Amino acid sequence: MGYVVYFDLIDAKENKIHPTTCQHYRKRKRDASTTKWSREFESKDEAIRETGVSIEAQGCVDSGAAWMKV
Repeated sequence: MGYVVYFDLIDAKENKIHPTTCQHYRKRKRDASTTKWSREFESKDEAIRETGVSIEAQGCVDSGAAWMKV
């Protein structure tokens, strides 16, 4: 399983890491102008390191579908 980072380009409160099996990622709108998905990473740590997103340091928990800020 891989991981991707979701970026909300308009109303960004926090970026979220999703597994590539997540429904949000699998059903994403590929031509959306207000959101962006990163390339696929092999691990959550790699996704955080490569995108500069420090989600775990912000007190996030695994919700099952995505890593979200609590």
